[in-house]
Amino acid sequence: MKSIDAFTESDWSRLEADWRAWWQGELERPLISIITDHGGSQPAAALPPDASIAPLAASLPAGEILDQLEPGLGRQRYWADAYPQFVPNFGLGISAAVLGSELRLIDGASWMLPLQLDTLDDLTLELDQDNLWWRRAQEITSAAAARWGMRLAVGPIDLGTSLDTLAYLRGEEALYGELARQPKLVDRLIPALTDIQLAMSAQLQQLCEGTGVRWLSGKGTLLSSFTAAMISPRMFKRWILPDLERRCQALAYPSCFLDGERGRHTLEMVLSIPGLSAVQYYPGSEQPPLEQWLPHLQRIREAGKRCQLWAAPETALGIIEAMGGSGFHFTLIQPDRPLNADEAEAFLSAI
Repeated sequence: MKSIDAFTESDWSRLEADWRAWWQGELERPLISIITDHGGSQPAAALPPDASIAPLAASLPAGEILDQLEPGLGRQRYWADAYPQFVPNFGLGISAAVLGSELRLIDGASWMLPLQLDTLDDLTLELDQDNLWWRRAQEITSAAAARWGMRLAVGPIDLGTSLDTLAYLRGEEALYGELARQPKLVDRLIPALTDIQLAMSAQLQQLCEGTGVRWLSGKGTLLSSFTAAMISPRMFKRWILPDLERRCQALAYPSCFLDGERGRHTLEMVLSIPGLSAVQYYPGSEQPPLEQWLPHLQRIREAGKRCQLWAAPETALGIIEAMGGSGFHFTLIQPDRPLNADEAEAFLSAI
């Protein structure tokens, strides 16, 4: 167990070797990430490190935002293969705000309002380098790298995937109608959005890597799509799969989120992506018994992909007992809260 300031060069070297080996399929044990809260007092204005910063980013300077996040980082303790990291959280759909959607703050959450378009034909896609939210994303990423670059890993914001971004720009209900009415227009818009988002990702990655940030920064990028659960497998293959394939070619260690309950019909297509390194598997909101979804994990491993899971200690132990630990990355949590120190020690003793 270590605090953010307790990591030594030897610790970072060990983490680098083990994480690289895991991504390359060469680590014979599972990766285990546990983060506990050390407690203690903190300023009233302090925020959890993963809190949405969109309400603050609209007005506060980057340094003041980091001031509110820093106490939370100081409270965290890192066990096993966990390490300090920070990814600016602007909320879902931030790419749409960068491309012109209005980002409205309601009860501390960010909501993207669709553009006022008569049809999808009226949509113009262009990255405005002076867009408020794009400037803030770069400023906060750069400030975090400058302040914490040798103490933690800084990652680029989650830009989303192309069909999701199109849903925010057009409005989800309107978009699903356009998929049926104007599929050839969607064929043109999806790769154009991918081009823009890959360019944005490259700009952010430069900010993460160019200021002394550890090698881990931004390397493991999670791809996810909420629209995948709302469309047919044929539409997934036409519009989401090519987008994922291009992103996997451009990223170092890409992984893809898969909802085992609603995204089961896309599993084989996801596993067919050559550049995909790992699948982050979510068994579903109903949390079915482990034996019901072990075959899905087995299929992921048979396809040569690593498997990432957020799991309770007993679930992780059950998977390790049934399948072994190689190729798995477990982030340990309880169903309704993080682990405490006693639970972390008990789990690490058990494996």
